[in-house]
Amino acid sequence: MVRAEINIHNTNYSAIRVYDIKDYEHVLSLQKAFASEGIKFKSKTTNIEGSFEMKIWKVFLLENTQPGIYMNRSKSKMSYFEINKHLSWTHFKAITKKVKSNWTGKSFDAALGMIYRKHGLEEVVRVFSNAIDENMTVELKSLYDKFIESEK
Repeated sequence: MVRAEINIHNTNYSAIRVYDIKDYEHVLSLQKAFASEGIKFKSKTTNIEGSFEMKIWKVFLLENTQPGIYMNRSKSKMSYFEINKHLSWTHFKAITKKVKSNWTGKSFDAALGMIYRKHGLEEVVRVFSNAIDENMTVELKSLYDKFIESEK
């Protein structure tokens, strides 16, 4: 579980992101445990139309295997690579579409992220794939860099 914040129609909501649940029957137990600690849950709402933004704060173990490449040693299906430019969500989606159209490797999911380091923030792309390895990460970074540079 990690702290999260969800922004829906310019309103921020505090959240707890729960993942890797094998049995969803455990969700009710978690809700009861949080409620007993004074955490209040938003009551049921109608369906929400449109897009939203979610920020997640988590700690994990990264290995900087080569410049700009980070392999996640706590989640084996994730890696990260630095990008040299801040991208808006819309711009990131457009670049990712181009990358996926020119990618012949295994399927992947990508998300924007930031890593807090001693020297400051680093803009990164988080890659999730069942086939992730360092070579795949390097190849994806190369494609993202190519499309980011071509738009300057």
